[in-house]
Amino acid sequence: MTMTVTAGLTGLTEICTLDAAAALNARGDALRDRPNALCMV
Repeated sequence: MTMTVTAGLTGLTEICTLDAAAALNARGDALRDRPNALCMV
């Protein structure tokens, strides 16, 4: 395997796990919701 493929595989299996992706998505949702709440006042 090339270094690029190895790095991609490692990133997807050890760094960007399902739990990490869910946590990042939740943070993004909160980031979007805060300004939206200010506009709905």
